[in-house]
Amino acid sequence: MAAWNSDHFDSPIFRPSGYFHNLPFVVRYRCYPVSFIGKEAMECGNKISMPPSALNELASRNISWPMIFYLRNEESGLSTHAGVLEFVSDSGMCHIPYWMMKQLQLKEGDYLTIRNVRLPKANWVKFRPLSDNYWDISNPKAVLETALRNFAALSVGDKIPIHYLSNVYELYVMDLRPSDACCIIETDMEVEFAEPKKKKPQPLPTVSGKRLDGKMPVVRQKEVDAVKPWLRRLRHGIRTTCDEFQRMVRLGSVVPCSPKPMSDDRACSPQLSEFYSCLGSSGRDISQCSRELGALRQCSDGDKTNNYCVNEIMRLLRCTAEPDSTGCAKEFITFRECNRPGGPEIMIKDNMYTINRDHLQKYNVTSDVVAPVTAPWREGRAISRALDRLRTACGFKNFEENFTPKVKI
Repeated sequence: MAAWNSDHFDSPIFRPSGYFHNLPFVVRYRCYPVSFIGKEAMECGNKISMPPSALNELASRNISWPMIFYLRNEESGLSTHAGVLEFVSDSGMCHIPYWMMKQLQLKEGDYLTIRNVRLPKANWVKFRPLSDNYWDISNPKAVLETALRNFAALSVGDKIPIHYLSNVYELYVMDLRPSDACCIIETDMEVEFAEPKKKKPQPLPTVSGKRLDGKMPVVRQKEVDAVKPWLRRLRHGIRTTCDEFQRMVRLGSVVPCSPKPMSDDRACSPQLSEFYSCLGSSGRDISQCSRELGALRQCSDGDKTNNYCVNEIMRLLRCTAEPDSTGCAKEFITFRECNRPGGPEIMIKDNMYTINRDHLQKYNVTSDVVAPVTAPWREGRAISRALDRLRTACGFKNFEENFTPKVKI
C-alpha cells in the first residue's frame, strides 16, 4: 500500500475541476456540538469546525478574507452566519456551538447546509438584553468588546450569548447596518441598546360573596412585592440535560440519547449499567470499579450472542488516563464503532482506517480506504502545506492575527 502524504489533498476526491473553480463553496455536513471534539470554549462565539477537505477546497477557489459562511437548516428554514476556527472535524461532519444548534433547531446528526458568502462590514448594531441582570455588570462595554472577539458575523434575529464570570447573558440582535447580516471582524462598530421588555403584572382575582349574618364581606388583597427573580436565582440555572447523554459523552461515545431511558434487553445490561455508573461517579477511575468490571466480564464471557465492548472501553480509558490523552483517536474510533447500532462502519485494516463496503454509500468518497491510523498531521506538515496554499491564494498577511472589533457605546 502506498504511503500517505500531503499530496493526497490534491487527489480528485478533494480537488475541484476548473469548471467549478469560481463556483461558491456549498456543502452539506452532519452537524454535532463542539463538545464532541472537546472544544467547549467555542461556545463563547459563532465559529465552527469543518473537515480538512473543506480547507483544501476553499484554498482552490477565489475566496476573500475573512471567510464567512451562511448556515441553513433546510428542514426548519432557519439560518444564520458564522466564521470558521479550525478544520479538524471528521469527513462529512461539522461541529458548531450548541447554542447555534438550538437556534437553528438542529439535533445531533442532522444535516446542515454551509455556503461561503461575502458580508459588508458592520458600522452600527442594536441589541436588546434578554437578561434583566445584564445591567448589573460593572463595565458592560469592556465585557461586550471582549465577548465579540469570538464572533465573526452578526445577523438580525440572532440571540448571542455573552459569557462573563459564571453567568451567561443573552443579547438579541434587533438591527444592523448597513445590512441584515454583517461581518464584525476588524471593524469600527457603534452599539446601541434597547430597554428590555417589561412584563405587566397580572391583576389579582377578586371574589364577591355574602356573609351568613347579612353583613358586607371585607375583601383583603395581598400586597405584591416587586418581582426580582435574580435574588433567588439558582447557580447555572435549572439543569435540563439528559444524565444518560452526559455519561456517554464523558465515556467518549457520541451516540445521543432520548429523554426516556433506552431499553436494553441484553443479558448483561444490568452489569454494564452498574459499571458505567461507577465510572461516572468515580471520575473514570478504573481502580474503584474493579468489582463492577469483574461482574461485567464474567457475565459477558457467558453471553456469546452480544458484544459489550469491554476490551474497547478499557483500552480507551487507559489511553485517556495517560499524561498525553490527545493521541487516543484509534481507541476512540474502535470503541465508537463497536457500540454503533447496526455494526461498525469504520474499521482498521493494515494500519489504515477503512469503510465497511456495506456502508460505503453513506460517505462522500470513491475508495473504502480513508486515512492511516498513524495521523501524519500530528507533525503539522500536511496541514502546514495546505495552509500555505490557502495563505498564498488569498493573500493573507498574517493568518494567525487576532482581530478585535472596536466597540463604541
